Amino acid sequence: MNSLFLEDSIKENRDNSNISYILEREQLFFETGYKVLQNQEKNGFAKCVKILHNGKIKLVYDISKYKSLQSLLDQLTPESFFSIINRLFNIVSEAKHNGFIQCENIDVDLSKIFIDSNNLNVFLIYLPVNTSTNLSRIGVFERELKKNLAEAITKNSNLYSDKVSRLFNDLQNDNYLLEDIKENIKKSAITRDSMHLGQTNEIVKPEGNLPTLVISAHTQTVQPKVPSNKKDLMKWLILFVIQVVSVIICAGIMLFLGNEATIYITLIVVMVVIDLTVSIFVGIFAFREKKSVSVQVQNNINFKPIFEGGATEVLEEIFIPSIALSGVGTPANIEVVISKKEFVIGKNPESVDGVIPFNKAISRVHCKISFVNNLYMLKDLKSANGTYVNSVKLQEDQQIEIIIGDKIRLANSEFIVRAVR
Repeated sequence: MNSLFLEDSIKENRDNSNISYILEREQLFFETGYKVLQNQEKNGFAKCVKILHNGKIKLVYDISKYKSLQSLLDQLTPESFFSIINRLFNIVSEAKHNGFIQCENIDVDLSKIFIDSNNLNVFLIYLPVNTSTNLSRIGVFERELKKNLAEAITKNSNLYSDKVSRLFNDLQNDNYLLEDIKENIKKSAITRDSMHLGQTNEIVKPEGNLPTLVISAHTQTVQPKVPSNKKDLMKWLILFVIQVVSVIICAGIMLFLGNEATIYITLIVVMVVIDLTVSIFVGIFAFREKKSVSVQVQNNINFKPIFEGGATEVLEEIFIPSIALSGVGTPANIEVVISKKEFVIGKNPESVDGVIPFNKAISRVHCKISFVNNLYMLKDLKSANGTYVNSVKLQEDQQIEIIIGDKIRLANSEFIVRAVR
């Protein structure tokens, strides 16, 4: 398509509200592509209107609600940039597979890729013009898009992160098609979620007075330590042998001395026999008791063999916070960690999960952040002074996705969405 611009077959005009293209030749206009484009706004394409200008077809795109990706690059966090690129590739992939939109007619200049700053949705400019489609033209389109994105990463140090670095390497790889990079982005997102769920070795239950349960990230075989009977049994056997030897010695002394020491020796023998008998009973009792304790300890352990039959135990899903609202210029340093799937924010401690006590303009129950389908959604709860996302006020019953880097304003207190450290 660039060749058409170079040949002056298409002329571009732009202001703050619109971007337009004048087709110098009527034959360039692709009627079917234009009709398809009218239903593609929800799929990431800017809405297009056809008008006549001095007898020529003029295609006008409304960009008043959006900002160009080029203008936002130095303000984006790595997470926001990665999210935008993921959505961009999804739009292109869907377009390639719907059979009606020619990807090579999408303008890949970053100043023509538009972003809704409220939710980071991506909107592309597609020109419905007649061009021949072939693999060579598609390859040129992909290489140009990859080059533009790689240059953006190089020139904006605020975008640097491990994930963006891997994305940059993929963009530089001549052997990778957009579909390959899209799959790598998807794998990276899965890896990130699994790492996030396993990034800590301990999960601590914060409420209640029960002992803390620590779950290791690595599976270990649990073997309860049960006291051994061998040492005690050995001690008892040694005592028993000593006492038997004592009886034998006493009997020998009796035989040697005869009747003279009979009474004294008899008393000694009786005492030794009694002691020996008691020792035998004590030993038997101790052995049985230790065996009983061993069984009891084993029975008190709640771990069961992994292949045991019976009904499967359903574990309660554990919610692990990943974002927080950090105060910006607030009277007190505050960070509200979103620790539940349904998290209500306001100034009344009895009614909310996150308390903001220093601002009377914030309602008692001001807003709610919900975690739905792996997305954080913000909703105003009919607050008196409103809830804003990136300076745009939420309407009643409106829910909007928030991501890391977004600016949230509750009444006149400003917060920024940050990753939980």
